[in-house]
Amino acid sequence: MRFLKQIFIAVFFIFGFTSKLVASFTPKQIQKGLDIALKEVRTHYIPISIFESDYLLFGDSMIINPIGTHYIFLYMKGDDHLTRLDKSNFHGHNFGRSLYKYENQIYAFGGYGFWNSHSKLIKYNWTDREWDLVYLKGQLPDRSPILSFIDGDSLFALFQFNPNEHKQDSFELLKFYVVNLKTLQASRIDYTQKNEFMSNLFQYQSIGTKKWIIWGVNHMILHIYNKQTKEMYVNFSGPWPFRGKSGEGQHRDYNWLLIEDDNIQIISQGEILDNININQYVQLYCKKIGDFNRLNPYIEDEYRNEGENAYKKWTFALVLVVVLIISSIIFLTVKKKISIGEGKKKVDNYYSELNDHEYNFDSLFQLYFGVYTEKELDIALKIYHLPKDIRVLKRSQMLFALNKMKPGFIERKIHPKHSNQFFYEIKNF
Repeated sequence: MRFLKQIFIAVFFIFGFTSKLVASFTPKQIQKGLDIALKEVRTHYIPISIFESDYLLFGDSMIINPIGTHYIFLYMKGDDHLTRLDKSNFHGHNFGRSLYKYENQIYAFGGYGFWNSHSKLIKYNWTDREWDLVYLKGQLPDRSPILSFIDGDSLFALFQFNPNEHKQDSFELLKFYVVNLKTLQASRIDYTQKNEFMSNLFQYQSIGTKKWIIWGVNHMILHIYNKQTKEMYVNFSGPWPFRGKSGEGQHRDYNWLLIEDDNIQIISQGEILDNININQYVQLYCKKIGDFNRLNPYIEDEYRNEGENAYKKWTFALVLVVVLIISSIIFLTVKKKISIGEGKKKVDNYYSELNDHEYNFDSLFQLYFGVYTEKELDIALKIYHLPKDIRVLKRSQMLFALNKMKPGFIERKIHPKHSNQFFYEIKNF
């Protein structure tokens, strides 16, 4: 019965019937769905919390995607349970992602995991019940944005850069990019104002509002954007919304900030504590830090006066190419002689690692349970630098030792689609 329900839901979304529906949830109904999600997810899935940024509304349906996962849960208004829709494994690569609904599709943008952040855009596939990577034309910085939002058909993303990572008081640069969701073209745009943005914020989802976007973390209100005036604000003196109520932290409590039209409803443990008018809140506690009405395509400085110095540039470039060619020939000749001797020495060092039986499994023991590729496993075992043949032998040695130390901790399985490939299931309880 539940399988038939999932098929119906997939067909329902694929053909866009929801385009005629308006989100019909009230803040109290959303609070009920989030409370149920928090309880079920924490009971049946390792320790994942629910945030105000983890849901999207589709008529009488609420889609919940716990941050840091690819899981997709359905909550139907009035139900007392969730329905799992996806068939994804836990990967944990998208903590801090932003969740969006665009043209009745679910998108996730940016995130952090496996010691790296990224700016990938992925889209949930209703048919396959998996996530697909969206290939963009143009490039975004290879790091997670500090803040992003959709306005019309554009996805705006702000990236923060520190020109001197080792100097604490160095000025942080802010670069602004836009992705046209119709053409999937990514471009940089001019933004030269001083950086006053806070980083790593979650976007609170909203009910029926076409005006406000709000960001925060740990139930706080930190940034507010007015989609009509294109103005961005930072909260510099607003009070704690929950009147001193304490929670468990990490969003494992039942406190929620829910946005409806021009108001933020504060709900704690099912009780409505307050109803904050956003216009008044902006006037009382916020400072305007940006005006995005005039955003022009970014032009790199070195190309602004290209026509004036074209001849000099081409002459310099030609001389530089000749010098580089001559230098390369000399360098490669010398390097070849050196590399022959060093190459033999390096191979001998690789083979010597097979005789080293002092294994370090610390990185492997820190992984969540789930499924990993051979590449991911080799990175965790710290043997990915080895040549393939030696790496296979070293992996076999280490897994043999690990199995004797912790039987059942890891299991090798044949890939269901590629019989000559393996994947590894870690059971880290």
